[in-house]
Amino acid sequence: MTVASVPRPIARPRVRRPVATHRCTARNRRGEPCQAWPIHGATVCVAHGGRAPQVRAAAAKRVTEAQALAALQRASDRHQRDRQAWHARRVALVARLMGIPATEVTWAAIAVCVATHGQPDEPEPKITDARYRS
Repeated sequence: MTVASVPRPIARPRVRRPVATHRCTARNRRGEPCQAWPIHGATVCVAHGGRAPQVRAAAAKRVTEAQALAALQRASDRHQRDRQAWHARRVALVARLMGIPATEVTWAAIAVCVATHGQPDEPEPKITDARYRS
């Protein structure tokens, strides 16, 4: 077996834990900014009030909001990809039915094709998330 025929392992991207890009917003006795890392989701470190229940509650709320926004963005991106793929399939179908190149398909051509051949079997995709199905 030659070196060229040995399969290489697939390089997996490293998943890094999100790192706070800021430091504690409090100031020390000399008036300089504190150099400690804040608790997750907060703006202050443990030494400057990060253990307080109201700070922890606000931090948890910020983290939850950020996770919800990220999930919504992922669902929106997935929907956009699904819709673009659906539209590409629809254009290809119209081009095949009308006998024209896919680059010449317009909304008018789609309307004529729908009027002539009926609505395609595949409905337009909707935003769905399997985690929230009942």
